[in-house]
Amino acid sequence: MTTTPRVVDHELHAQIQYRLMEALEDRDGRLLEALRHNAGSESTLQDELTGLASRAQLDLRAVSAFARAGRYRWSTAVLVIDIDRFREINEMFGHQGGDEVLVEVGRRLATMFRGHDTVARVGAIVSRFAGDEFVVVCEDVTTADARSIAMRTIRAFDAPVRLAETDLPIAVTASVGVALAPSGAMAFDACLLQAETAARRAKASGGGRVNVFAGG
Repeated sequence: MTTTPRVVDHELHAQIQYRLMEALEDRDGRLLEALRHNAGSESTLQDELTGLASRAQLDLRAVSAFARAGRYRWSTAVLVIDIDRFREINEMFGHQGGDEVLVEVGRRLATMFRGHDTVARVGAIVSRFAGDEFVVVCEDVTTADARSIAMRTIRAFDAPVRLAETDLPIAVTASVGVALAPSGAMAFDACLLQAETAARRAKASGGGRVNVFAGG
């Protein structure tokens, strides 16, 4: 018996993907508006130093992202980006110098993940999580996609950071931990813990590298 080859309408597929992304962004927008209304302050949603998503915004949007992953049966990646030797930077250049480094790192990450300028199909959530730790959540990605994103993140630190007052170049590197939740089979908090473990392993191996969580 012969079968007719399946014809894929790429234009229709693209339109469906675009409408899906619009719907998801609208949903997230309504959730954020609800959080803003309940909190009564924009500062709850943004990190005051870097302007990135705050921990509160990350938690809200990530839970929503993981719920979508279960609904649409796609995988979601969590990246934890931990600046190497940040304590030494603070001790050498003071807290102001440390803050400048954090702001510049936040700017580079925001630029890298702006819009859909990644292999993630539904954009990314970029957050300053705590201290010198940043978190990125990418939807609809494969393990290979997530590793590629992590390697691009490492390369974002290639250029030194220059302090405004002294113009001194500071070499900054980061350890990146990656965890993947397949088809919504894991809660955000659990995936985040795995990514944090992977970041610690990357740092223990010398820093400036990627570790993908593989159990243990």
